[in-house]
Amino acid sequence: MDCWKKLCPTHIYAFNSNGVRRDGNSTKISPILKSDHYNVNHTNDEGDFAVAEHKIPGGSLIVQEYPYVFQIHDTHRKRVCPGCLSSLDGIKPPTTCRQSSCNWKLGYCSSRCETRHWFSVHMYVCPFREYFARNQHLLLAFQMWIRFITAQERMASKISATTKPVTTDVLRLNTLVDNLDQHSEADLQRYKQDAVFLSQLFSFSVYDTKDLVEQLVRYQAVIRCNGFGIQRRMTANHSSRRDSEDRPVLDVKMDTVATSIYILASKFNHSCQPNVLALFIGTQLQLRAIRPILPGQPLYISYGPLAANSPLLKRQEQLLEHYFFECHCQACQVVPDPRLPPTIDQIYRCPHCKYNRVCSMAPACPQCENSIDWNNIRRVERTIRMHQDGEEWDKVLELQLGIYHNKALLVGKTYDQLALQRYMSHRLLDACQYCEQSVQIVRFVYGESSPEAAEEMYKFCGIAIES
Repeated sequence: MDCWKKLCPTHIYAFNSNGVRRDGNSTKISPILKSDHYNVNHTNDEGDFAVAEHKIPGGSLIVQEYPYVFQIHDTHRKRVCPGCLSSLDGIKPPTTCRQSSCNWKLGYCSSRCETRHWFSVHMYVCPFREYFARNQHLLLAFQMWIRFITAQERMASKISATTKPVTTDVLRLNTLVDNLDQHSEADLQRYKQDAVFLSQLFSFSVYDTKDLVEQLVRYQAVIRCNGFGIQRRMTANHSSRRDSEDRPVLDVKMDTVATSIYILASKFNHSCQPNVLALFIGTQLQLRAIRPILPGQPLYISYGPLAANSPLLKRQEQLLEHYFFECHCQACQVVPDPRLPPTIDQIYRCPHCKYNRVCSMAPACPQCENSIDWNNIRRVERTIRMHQDGEEWDKVLELQLGIYHNKALLVGKTYDQLALQRYMSHRLLDACQYCEQSVQIVRFVYGESSPEAAEEMYKFCGIAIES
């Protein structure tokens, strides 16, 4: 059970040519966008945020969107198609760039993808790999500029042909917040140096580059605040580990293969215990409800940190450093919500009354008010780590259930290890039982329709079929 999570979206300001947004009282809400499931409202304190229009059942599709731009990570260029992000595993040989002198060493799943990628961005940068390989965000910012100016031209031609207003992604792109006033001086200087270099590199372009530096500085800041990491299941063959039929064991994990900009999805605010999750199908992003959501409730996604597997202080530091805000979601409050999965800071059981949401280092149980012996709990945790190092997972589970909430993610990981251990020793029925326990915890923590739950169910089904 891998504790991965997938998103890095952001707050955005809404572009409003009709004056819908109003300054003044920060609690005044202005409607920005309306869809079948949600409205996007605005306050001066929170910026733009999505709110449920009506009751949304768990698992419902809320947003379905293709990226405005995306850029494959350099480390995956030999395994993932840069045109559609499909896996190149099993494609031999993949299609290569039309220029024999190209040193990007890109592989494409088809000539169609190569053509699309060539005309969208690669024809501009094919000779310049050494300049872009070290700065993927600069290349993504350059793509944003290319798409912006070409879309502007199309929009201008439409406006000249009709008196009706034209709504395009060009206007929506202008709404993405950059937080330039909060980036460090060193970062701003780096953005500018890269932008100046790029403007000089493309000074021969047919496009007017006089505004390119300013736009590229802003786009690099926008990417930092609005970039989504696109996830893929990646496999690795470990020939030293064999299954019950002496076949190599394939390790499957989720990995971030590209960075992208999804304009509509960027209107969703962050929570460390989100009620909406992101799924990637190809390059398409789907946002689905994790659990039932009532009308008027805000819709939250995670920008990366999750309360289930990241301590409070670490989450706050990460969000402040990368997104420039302090999180005040329910998971970051002192009093836990018993309806939600336990955070990693609130997984301890009271040894007196068995209340199972005691916060780490709390002096007393909030239910029975007896004091907590944290020195003893830390001794137990050290013993747990010792047994983990020795892969004595039965002892680990016994000790964990004595001090942790039985639905804590740490316990689920131990069930997962026990399932693997029993599977490798051909005790398939036991493996099924432990894997089922792991599935239940993952569904409780991440949601029944989450990719984490799907991964665990995939494992469970495989073991069940063999047994």
